[in-house]
Amino acid sequence: MVEVELTSREIVKPSSPTPAHLKKFDLSLIDQLMPPVYYSSIIFYYDLSNSPGNRYTPTISSKMRQSLSQTLSHFYPLAGRIRGNLHVECNDEGALYSEARVDCHLAEFLSIPDLEALGKFRPVPTISTVPVEEAVQVAVQVNVFSCGGIAICVSLLHKLADGTLIGAFAKRWASICNGCYTKQPPSHYYREASLLFPPRSMLPNHASNWLLFVNGSKGRAGRYVFDPSSMSKLKARASSSSVPNPTAIEALSAFMWKHLVQAGKVKSGATSKPSSLISHAVNLRSRMDPVLPEHSIGNIFWKAYAHVDDQAADAASEAKLVELLRKSLSKIDSRYLERMQGDEGVSVISKWLEEAGRLYGKCAPSYYAFSDWCKLSSYEVDFGWGKPGWVSPGCMDLGTIINGAYFVESASKGGAEVWLILDEEEMRALEGDQEFLAFASINPSISGCIMEE
Repeated sequence: MVEVELTSREIVKPSSPTPAHLKKFDLSLIDQLMPPVYYSSIIFYYDLSNSPGNRYTPTISSKMRQSLSQTLSHFYPLAGRIRGNLHVECNDEGALYSEARVDCHLAEFLSIPDLEALGKFRPVPTISTVPVEEAVQVAVQVNVFSCGGIAICVSLLHKLADGTLIGAFAKRWASICNGCYTKQPPSHYYREASLLFPPRSMLPNHASNWLLFVNGSKGRAGRYVFDPSSMSKLKARASSSSVPNPTAIEALSAFMWKHLVQAGKVKSGATSKPSSLISHAVNLRSRMDPVLPEHSIGNIFWKAYAHVDDQAADAASEAKLVELLRKSLSKIDSRYLERMQGDEGVSVISKWLEEAGRLYGKCAPSYYAFSDWCKLSSYEVDFGWGKPGWVSPGCMDLGTIINGAYFVESASKGGAEVWLILDEEEMRALEGDQEFLAFASINPSISGCIMEE
């Protein structure tokens, strides 16, 4: 078992104080729906063979902290604290920065990644243990392996940060650290989210339905790797006259959906299953007119739901499931986004939440929440000693996101990894599915981040 010992812990504050006129940063209505959890969490693994001394040194440590301080000035609301689920007080209280010692070599850890050990690399638990008003919005832990390699875990509080923002934050921090980003912080920051989706003193009806899949059920983490050849085959299988060119994520989503339904049926021992439902997190930045930059602060995403009824759930072809998913995703268009904004938006969002609750009640427990992190460019995050050899989610706690799945880039271009938390019995059924195993490898070793020892 991997042992991780915390060696230091401090608060890093922004390098420049926030101006008085920017001290209040409003949450958006979507931010208000978010729980105080650190779901936006990602771990970057580096062997440091291109760094001075081939290992993590006090000089590198100092540079990491200084560049984090500068990055917080760029993303100044993330250095503040949430107040009353309405706004952020941009008081420069800062981010948590921790360092820890890992009692094994990076190569040893990556030979067969210990998925349960990933929680030890985190600076904070997934579900915050302190009141949201006291919670840091940015928490970092640099884990130093005995060979000198490191794993950097970056966690952002979901109240103000989604998956797209954590990718933008990590890239900005790395580019400042390696000297490639030299611009001065802007005098104002992107407030589009709260302008488009203004906060409300009273949340919409059915607001709690947003959290339906967050529960304390126990599950097991699984990692499944699809190489570029498998991804190409899945796209071909998912093609149809209705959707002749499915995206890689659509094809992968349909494949996972189909086999998760079948695994659930094996688990239950039933001859038929209830309806099945998936949700997909949709980044709204690229769907806005005009398009918003990736570093726009806030939860600027929504969920697309797709469901299939009764016995058709496990009999449907992947092409049919892709068709359902494409139809669901296409509904979140510029016209729908216009209706979500302003005063009408509360009614639209409330209606959506009500429908989400109805579908969940009809389909549970066959509900799966998918998040696509394949477009975060995670393998471009270079702090000055090269690109990461591996990247993994940092939020796979076993009792918090049951039936939740993250799709992330793989080290092989064109491939993908699916990270999943599932009921133990259902996971065994999935991993015993021979058709599933014809495309997916179960937690293989990482070949791109191995130090010579």
